[in-house]
Amino acid sequence: MELATVIWLVFAPVFITIVSTKIARQRTTACQTTRRRSLPPPPVATGAPLLGILPALLAKGPLQVIRDAHAEMGSVFTVRLLHRKVIFLVGPDVSSHFYQGLDSEISQDEVSQFTIPTFGPGVAFDVDFATRREQFRFFGDAMKPAKLRAYAGLMVREVEEYFAGWGQSGTIDLKHEFFSK
Repeated sequence: MELATVIWLVFAPVFITIVSTKIARQRTTACQTTRRRSLPPPPVATGAPLLGILPALLAKGPLQVIRDAHAEMGSVFTVRLLHRKVIFLVGPDVSSHFYQGLDSEISQDEVSQFTIPTFGPGVAFDVDFATRREQFRFFGDAMKPAKLRAYAGLMVREVEEYFAGWGQSGTIDLKHEFFSK
């Protein structure tokens, strides 16, 4: 499996869980201040003292650990990883809190810093909220199905032009090919 894919498979769930934990904490605090009856906390996955689920992560991998916890405890659960508790919201019914939360309730800035090398400086989470909102609106417009269909022809032409210089057979050093330009 490619290193970039592995990194995304590890960081995406971590990112979602950290933000979900922040949401759960803030909502719990809000419920307590209004003196409403709050829901019980999500069930906690068992793990080794102090290490939490770290041994299971190393043995099974993050995806399988999350699948096992989901099967055992349902759509909302907590795992302990070293000194942190991370709450998972799995599925559309419970994850809507994550996606529909206000920026005042969920601060994605801290947990999204790892995206800056991916998108570059001045893009997405490397800018203030107003600029980021404008950029996301632009991204949203560009990613609508009608626009994506229009891009398909351009992508095909660019790929064909790129591979036209390769010839019918041979060997290519992909690292040199992609990273030296």
